[in-house]
Amino acid sequence: MPKAYFILMIHNEEDAIPSVVQSIMHCDLPPQYERRILAVQDGSVDRSQALLEEAARTAPVHVLAYPTRQGMPKSFRGAFDYLEPYLQDDDLVFTMEADATNDINCVGPMVREIEKGADVVIASRYAPGAVSLGFPWWRLLGSNVINMILRLMWNVPHVTDCSVLYR
Repeated sequence: MPKAYFILMIHNEEDAIPSVVQSIMHCDLPPQYERRILAVQDGSVDRSQALLEEAARTAPVHVLAYPTRQGMPKSFRGAFDYLEPYLQDDDLVFTMEADATNDINCVGPMVREIEKGADVVIASRYAPGAVSLGFPWWRLLGSNVINMILRLMWNVPHVTDCSVLYR
């Protein structure tokens, strides 16, 4: 059975963890996929770890915990290094923020794009009709600047959002 891995990047997200885990367990995912959650707990000092342990009692949650903050690049590397031996050709991997800013309703359309042949699908906040709810203006401004620079450097066709975590 193919698996759908959801990598959650977590740093002090105690308020959102229960609802994010529940949204993953109920999202629009084809039934042939077994859901798995890899929670990357990046040095949180709140109750994130305890909430993840509680979630793991009823959902397929595995925690990769760093006692001190590693930052996004090291946390990502750790998540993919962990998953690498388990991944099969038919598996899916979604990377998400654990702060409930990623719309779980994008999973179904993302899977359909993969089924049509896409290797990577980005849930971009810059796609037509997309909105950024609960995202501070200063992070949007920073994202726009970073994306402009990365698009100039990399020139990847059809990619307008290089900095979004939700893929």
